[in-house]
Amino acid sequence: DLIAQVEYVEEAIRSSRAKRASAKVLDILRDDPKIHQGDKVGTILVLGHEVIAGQELLEPITIRRLKEEPILEVEAELVGIGIRAGQVDLLSIDQEMQYLAVMESKLEETKRSLEGIRRAAGQTTIAGPGVVIQASDAPGGYLWEQIVHEQDIREIVNSLYFAGAQGVEVGSQRLGVGGWVKCVGPVVVVNGETVAANPVVIKAVGLPKKLEESVRELQGIFALTGKRLDVESSDYLELESVPRVRTDIANY
Repeated sequence: DLIAQVEYVEEAIRSSRAKRASAKVLDILRDDPKIHQGDKVGTILVLGHEVIAGQELLEPITIRRLKEEPILEVEAELVGIGIRAGQVDLLSIDQEMQYLAVMESKLEETKRSLEGIRRAAGQTTIAGPGVVIQASDAPGGYLWEQIVHEQDIREIVNSLYFAGAQGVEVGSQRLGVGGWVKCVGPVVVVNGETVAANPVVIKAVGLPKKLEESVRELQGIFALTGKRLDVESSDYLELESVPRVRTDIANY
């Protein structure tokens, strides 16, 4: 019928434009001297005016020619080009799909790595089992060794991270890249914010048993001067992402 004929004509026109676009991309790339230097092997993907993969194989002038080519503005088909030892050829559909699958796999791997980095830097909220630690001064203590100081807190935090803690929070302040703990007189400051002291509450997400074991030696050291380090495991803790860290008093 008429509709089927119109669709057939439209498909034929689209197919013809796609072939013209592929041929033009091939011609432009074959003029690139960089491709013919040495024994280069690689894949270039062009979508419309944009080179979405393989830019490093091309001279800037070639990328500019692709951006200015009128045919590619009309037909934004994906064009895959294979480079091998100076030879420039169109990829088959199967080769394009295989290359895209590899690229998608690499993208997912990069996303996972980035997520791990963001988690380690404290830029994402994390949740799971862990421990809650309370570091307390000796009852009625006023001597230096009877009071919980910043170095005590840092030792606890370092022990937790060494035992595989995915994230640590001190007095409701998440620690991450640039995070810091400091005592200003009797006040405990974390990331530039004053937090409750005596006890200083430290939370860590990770394997509870390993985290508990990591501070056991510190518990004994605390006990020698009357200080207390109480540890309680938890089936579920949630640590918020790192707030904006103040640096105005970090060097006090």
